[in-house]
Amino acid sequence: MKLVFFLSLCLLLVGCSSTSEPVSFKNSRIGVDYKLNETLKLCHTHLGMTVFQNTEEIYPIAENVNTLVTKGYVKGIKNTFNTPVQIDSSIDWSNYLSYSSWDASAKLMPQGLNKLREIQAKYDLDFLLVARDYENFYKGEACNGAWFKTQMSDVRSFVPIYVALVFDANSGKYIGSTFITNDHHSSVYQNFNDVSKLEHSEVLKLIYYSEDAATKAASMFFE
Repeated sequence: MKLVFFLSLCLLLVGCSSTSEPVSFKNSRIGVDYKLNETLKLCHTHLGMTVFQNTEEIYPIAENVNTLVTKGYVKGIKNTFNTPVQIDSSIDWSNYLSYSSWDASAKLMPQGLNKLREIQAKYDLDFLLVARDYENFYKGEACNGAWFKTQMSDVRSFVPIYVALVFDANSGKYIGSTFITNDHHSSVYQNFNDVSKLEHSEVLKLIYYSEDAATKAASMFFE
């Protein structure tokens, strides 16, 4: 059931990764206010040859994912020749977000739009990037954090922690999600010894890869 939910979620995210109308980001000032206030973890689900070989491991994440992902988005935005602006705010954007049950698109509530106007005026932004909150989005039905799914000796999917929502800083319009498909993340686990049982160094590699994932996502989204 969790697998079906996860695959459906990925399809939704791909569907809402960009708006139907193309948006020009040329020479834009893009604010990065990526903050997750949740207890994050890395969840590893492995399917063996039989049900007796199926395993589930949950690894707590002590590293500062917010810092890692922010660094990645700053790099990625620079790669597109736009200007990244690191936002120093105490705003918990998850309190001001709602999601469509139809296509998983995000929307800022009226209070959130007011917060956005304050940030836009202070930093002179064209667009604002904020973290897609996991707890509210998944509604407790799945792993709050990174997903690593393997089967036999193969990797089925890996979704690191990095996904952000992008809003027009002037209108408050939702532009899209920076989610990119799993094949863009294959480089991180190509040399793992045994994907059925992760070593400590491999767990850390998957966690720290969130920075690279954010860089790739921004480079593609804002090109």
